[in-house]
Amino acid sequence: RLCGRSSGDPAAERRERAARAGRYRLWRVEHESHDLIDALEAMRNFLRAEGWGTAVTVGDSLLQFFARSNQTTSVLSVAQELLAALPADHHAATWLLDEAVRAYLALGQIDLATAACH
Repeated sequence: RLCGRSSGDPAAERRERAARAGRYRLWRVEHESHDLIDALEAMRNFLRAEGWGTAVTVGDSLLQFFARSNQTTSVLSVAQELLAALPADHHAATWLLDEAVRAYLALGQIDLATAACH
């Protein structure tokens, strides 16, 4: 590490680097770029950092934007990415599954919507 001492736990150091990257990406969204790509990367960084709450908050903002913009495939993509990374018992899993099923239905993919429910 450039500043400070290493904790000796490589996994913890990777999570901390991912969290720092996520915070930086969010700062860019709010102060510089206002870019969806930065927001998406922030969500992914927080998922890698196991910062579930912040990842879900950023993901929710993305889902709302994509829903307002009628970008159903993007809604589905973000919901699936969050569901794949979050612990199965996370409180947002049910809500995200509902978002994914609604997106499948809006896309006319009834079989996939049904399969997602099982």
